[in-house]
Amino acid sequence: MAIYHLSTKPVSRSSGRTATASIAYRAGIAIKDERTGKEHDYTKRKGVAHTRLHTPNDLKIERNELWNLAETTETRKNSRTAREIVVNLPHELSGRLRMMLVNDFAKDLANQYGVAVDVAIHTPDAQGDNRNHHAHIMLTTRKLERLESGRVALTSKSQLEMSNTQLKERGLPSAREELKAIREQWANITNKHLKEAKIDARIDHRSHKDRGLEQLPTKKLGWEASALERKGIKTSTGDYNRKVEEYNHAMQQLAIIEKSLNAVTEQRVQSNDRLREAIERAVKLIESATYNTAWADKRARQVNERVNDSQQGIEGAEREINASASAIDQADRRIAEHQQSKLKAEREAQLQQQAKELLLQNSQELHAQAVKGEKAVNAYETRLANIEKQFFFLNLTPSTKD
Repeated sequence: MAIYHLSTKPVSRSSGRTATASIAYRAGIAIKDERTGKEHDYTKRKGVAHTRLHTPNDLKIERNELWNLAETTETRKNSRTAREIVVNLPHELSGRLRMMLVNDFAKDLANQYGVAVDVAIHTPDAQGDNRNHHAHIMLTTRKLERLESGRVALTSKSQLEMSNTQLKERGLPSAREELKAIREQWANITNKHLKEAKIDARIDHRSHKDRGLEQLPTKKLGWEASALERKGIKTSTGDYNRKVEEYNHAMQQLAIIEKSLNAVTEQRVQSNDRLREAIERAVKLIESATYNTAWADKRARQVNERVNDSQQGIEGAEREINASASAIDQADRRIAEHQQSKLKAEREAQLQQQAKELLLQNSQELHAQAVKGEKAVNAYETRLANIEKQFFFLNLTPSTKD
């Protein structure tokens, strides 16, 4: 599995170190220290897989010039001339992907802090762990900038080299907080590359304590202790790491046992839960069956009641049909009687009409006879009046007898 490691330390004159010697050894190159006149030649060094120099805004400067500038810019005898970061590279990644990973990280540091960042990737030692791919990352302690004259120079101290008082005055995080941010940044970019390579392994920048782990961290052996351990000579750091490994192994076994117990307990709880659920389902089924039986009985009673009601309805309908048939018979008789009455009335009306017509005819004849008789009477009276006139003129008086 991928292992997280990131450590940082200054390259200081007080410890007898120089930036030129450090980069010459790590990059496997030859550099002459212009301040001391000393030649540092490590061109025959093996195990350097890749080197690359990153500068902010891609400023152009040679490696020899840069690190000699770092030495000559500092004047105190205890000056820090460089800062080194050592990171472990995931052995799960290919050589090309490891190179891309560390260069992405170095480029971010250069642009973030405005410093030059020199990368050297080392392969595992032949006698050591063949998974120990790692990189040495050298940072200048001052910002690399181009002056108005056009010359590239190291100017003010970078944020990583300021005291906590200076950082606080500028409203910046403390040195400890900034280092934690860099550790997290390395974890994030490493995990990003692992994910892109479709590798499940991940690293975590947090301490065992912060992660809630009971395991103890081991100490880095360093090249001297590693060489002694490979020769079979035990060292204090190696002894400490072995005790830590024994303790961690015991804790791992204890964790496995605890995990097994928890799994058994969880299985028992799950079994009890499943049994309880099964019982509850059975009770619900019984309750549902009881309810369905009662409901079915109720429905059966309702159906029987409806059947009885229907039977009574049928009987009532039959009575109504019989009554209707009787009523129809009565209606037929009444219709027949009505038709007979109608025929009788029609005959009576015809007789009345004939009587009326006969009476009218007789009346007309009588009227004609009366008119004729009246005319005869009128003619007689007229004649009689004429006779009386004649007698009056003759002075004759007609007798009543006449």
